[in-house]
Amino acid sequence: MLSQRRTRALQDLASRPSEAKSLAESCELAAQALFDNQVDLPFALIYVVDETASTARLCGSAHLEPGSAASALVVDLEEGKSPCAWPFREVMLSGAPVKVTDLEDKFGPLACGPYPAVSVFRM
Repeated sequence: MLSQRRTRALQDLASRPSEAKSLAESCELAAQALFDNQVDLPFALIYVVDETASTARLCGSAHLEPGSAASALVVDLEEGKSPCAWPFREVMLSGAPVKVTDLEDKFGPLACGPYPAVSVFRM
C-alpha cells in the first residue's frame, strides 16, 4: 500500500509538469502534485535560483502559506547577506541533500495537515 501510494505520487509529480509551457507553470503544476500527496509529504517549497546563483524565488508551495517564516518569497543566497534557516548554499555547493532539524525553533509551529508538528525535513 505505502509503496504503491508513493509510486503514484512520483508518477504524478513526473507527469504534471511535463504539460507546462513555462518554468512558472511547471513549478505550479509540481506544487499541485505535491499538494495532493500530503500523507507522505507534509509540506513542500519549490524555489528557482537565478542565473547568477545569488537569489532564490519561491515559485511553488504545498501546505505552507507563501511568505510565511518558513517560506520566504525571495532568499538572498550571497554569503553573509541574508540569514536563512534553510541551507540553500550548503545544498548548492555540495549537490547533496541536507537534513534540517529543529524546524519549530527556526520557524515557529509548522502544523501541516494531518501532522500535529513537523520536526525534520530534507532539502
